[in-house]
Amino acid sequence: SSYSDNAYRLFGYDPQDNEDKKKFDFLSHIHPDDRQFAFHRNKLMLNNQEYIPYTIRINTKAGETKYIKTNRKKVFDTAGNEFILGITTDITEEVKNKEILYKSNRENHFYTTMSKEAEIIGEYGFWRFFIADNQYVFSDNVRKLIGFDETMKLDSVFDLLPHVHPEDIDQAANVVERMYGLEEDIAPFTVRVIKYDTKKLNYFRISNKLLKGDEGTTPHYLVFAVDITDDIENKDNIKEQNRALELQNKELMAFNYVASHDLQEPLRKIETFLSRLKEKDYEILSSSGKQYMDRVMSSADRMRTLINDLLEFSRSTKSDHSFENKDLNVLLKNSLEALNSLIEEKDATIFYNELPTLKVIPFQIQQLFINLIGNSLKYSKPEKNPI
Repeated sequence: SSYSDNAYRLFGYDPQDNEDKKKFDFLSHIHPDDRQFAFHRNKLMLNNQEYIPYTIRINTKAGETKYIKTNRKKVFDTAGNEFILGITTDITEEVKNKEILYKSNRENHFYTTMSKEAEIIGEYGFWRFFIADNQYVFSDNVRKLIGFDETMKLDSVFDLLPHVHPEDIDQAANVVERMYGLEEDIAPFTVRVIKYDTKKLNYFRISNKLLKGDEGTTPHYLVFAVDITDDIENKDNIKEQNRALELQNKELMAFNYVASHDLQEPLRKIETFLSRLKEKDYEILSSSGKQYMDRVMSSADRMRTLINDLLEFSRSTKSDHSFENKDLNVLLKNSLEALNSLIEEKDATIFYNELPTLKVIPFQIQQLFINLIGNSLKYSKPEKNPI
């Protein structure tokens, strides 16, 4: 085999240095991962006389990796002798440029795909407005946000303005006019849009940024439109809930007034008349009359406690609960007295162990006892005396 001077240079050898030329071995410089492929191609060439160009990697004398394209052709000299002419071309830069282009295209495709997905997930769209050319470039999701299909015309922002709520159109048109004047400090604003397909009213937050010819482009605005309908509706729901709470608070205040004034006033009169009756006529009452008198006074006293407890409970919904160290036996006895009529009616017998003293909200614990025992009595079997 013989090689041209440039073939030696391709592999990093000096064609003027005979010792350097003697050391050169083409096959030894083939990249290890490409040797089997190269040997296979050479075998096809020798056996079948197939001269098909192929690309392999080589390692130069200095260890640099290059891409070469080899092509072989059968030729004859002037004496009619047959030999193989091989042409080797360094295509390293071409391959690297293709790799860079491929990587760039792959990354662009990735970011384009991700950007589209992000627009859909984030419910936003954007467009570029090139002022000098009066040209708009819209992202795909703008159509979906506004409810346009592919047949709808969308060449400029003026195709969107007819779908803006009539009360907001002046504000939107004013912003467009300010953009034509290349104003930088255009504050974000909210605009209502009636979607073309569903006719539903949606809210959009519009923000923009003036880009002054960066990266070789002419001055233009980058405009973002974010669908904030859910946020607005949630805020409206919260406002409605707050209004309902305010109404409940007013009703609670009215209840406080009734509990502290209207209910207590007739109770005071009952207690006054009972007190006078006991002072003057208690001794002349029969034993059953005295028993009834005592029970009425006890009931009036419990009613006084109940009103105070109700008042305290209503206040506890607005402020810290009032916990007290309370003997639960006392609260249970109060509950049994409140249920006395039902207990007698059912001829019920109630047993309970000694209860502890706990830090509780007395009214709530007492009401708990009343509910538990009251439900047990209410749903007891009619034919049996409950125990």
